Amino acid sequence: MADGPGGPAVTSHGSGSGPEAGGPAMSSRGGHAAPPQDGQGPDRDDRGRDVLEWLLLALAALATAGVYPRLPDQMVIHWNAAGQPDGWAPRAFAAWFGWATAAGTYLLLKVLPSIDPRRANYPRFAGAYRLVRQITVLFLLGVHAVVLMTGLGIPVAVDRVIGLGVGLMLIIMGNVMGQVRPNFFFGIRTPWTLSSEAVWRKTHRAGGWLFILAGLAIATTAFLPPSWTVPVILASVIGVTMGTTVYSYLLWRRLNGADMG
Repeated sequence: MADGPGGPAVTSHGSGSGPEAGGPAMSSRGGHAAPPQDGQGPDRDDRGRDVLEWLLLALAALATAGVYPRLPDQMVIHWNAAGQPDGWAPRAFAAWFGWATAAGTYLLLKVLPSIDPRRANYPRFAGAYRLVRQITVLFLLGVHAVVLMTGLGIPVAVDRVIGLGVGLMLIIMGNVMGQVRPNFFFGIRTPWTLSSEAVWRKTHRAGGWLFILAGLAIATTAFLPPSWTVPVILASVIGVTMGTTVYSYLLWRRLNGADMG
């Protein structure tokens, strides 16, 4: 299996090539950087780099407060697969729930590394983790914007916007998946990836491709009839889940064949 797609991967220490990018960082004096020590904060390379999330959340809060008086008493907060409204909520809830979800997700993703027993590994993929956190917050704020726009009477093709957003998220995640190192909260966590760093590394390299392919498939639903949306999303989710699970198991068996007798 190829080691990664050809697109450049975003890292915190330079450039790479696809899901497998993100090897040991190089220090400014040359050579490999010293491995992180146990007990070091997982965000040691991340401090002061949350400006984008803070700015997005602040702008979204200001925009929400600005349009709040013009929103209707009842607002659409849910749509079916065809993009038709099928859920409503009072203005006070609908106008702020999306923003609160984005802010809460940001805080959760900031806290999780600190309580992970494998927190010492996070500095090894700080750039990838930060990027995924940023695009997650951005996506949730995008959904929040759709709710506000709908409340203001601005036409939005919800099914197309959401499909394109989810697809782009998966493509970006797939491109950095190979940089993720063993942890208990983020990545492809199966019994076999968690028991072997070699299996973890190889599964995430292969899984990066599957994430990208799934993202491309889901993104195309933005340009297909609504009846395609659910089948494509289900097929993509099942394909990624089954593919990475089976691959990690087979790889673990191959690497541990001698021990299994």
